[in-house]
Amino acid sequence: IKVALMKDKSYFELIERSWRSLLNRDFGTDDAAEDVMRGSIGLHLAQIRTDALEKGSGRPLDFGHEWGHWLETITNYDLTHGEAVAIGMAIDTVISCERKYLSEKDRDRILTLIQATGLPIYNARATAESLWPVLEKFRVHLGGPLNIALLRGIGVKEDVSELSKAELETAIAFLKSRSEAREKKLETGLLPSVENLGQLLNSADALVAEHPTLGKIVDVSRLKASLTASQRDELAVRIATLE
Repeated sequence: IKVALMKDKSYFELIERSWRSLLNRDFGTDDAAEDVMRGSIGLHLAQIRTDALEKGSGRPLDFGHEWGHWLETITNYDLTHGEAVAIGMAIDTVISCERKYLSEKDRDRILTLIQATGLPIYNARATAESLWPVLEKFRVHLGGPLNIALLRGIGVKEDVSELSKAELETAIAFLKSRSEAREKKLETGLLPSVENLGQLLNSADALVAEHPTLGKIVDVSRLKASLTASQRDELAVRIATLE
């Protein structure tokens, strides 16, 4: 997800379509999982070949890492590297939107994918007070002036040299609200868990009956037909983060 956001919108769209195949490790039976892996490797190699020491523009492979590395530390590594960086990416995505670099539609699209894959966008220990001091540490890590990658769009990097604590506070508050709303829906049964998606998607009629709100976000006529793999993936993403 990180490298797609920094480098390639079409690759991001591939992940949107194929993330379940990757998580299920459907290698050998589904080309989608292999395509996602190859895409990630290719984009990482392309960056390393053109700027191996990342001395040029802001480090695209460090997207979300200015917060992520510190989150690992302050949570005593209760968060994995991937989980911490996912929260960091979520923070930078919201800041990009608050700066009007990124549309609200693309902001929600990105957060939807992060959450659908089972990664967090918020942690209670990720406060503005706990995270703000890390920017100086990140500047030292960069070995020069502060240079942070935000998003001008999906697949379009925007380098910035400054962030404000107020921006960080606003982003964290937004992510806290979104995360808590989703957890509440999971607890009350208004939102099916990712683990239950396979069972729910076995029958289009049952899916519509149990979740009538789906009719507001997808063409119900498609649900009444036999679901293809791509349709199941699309519905999985949408169900996992129903607002």
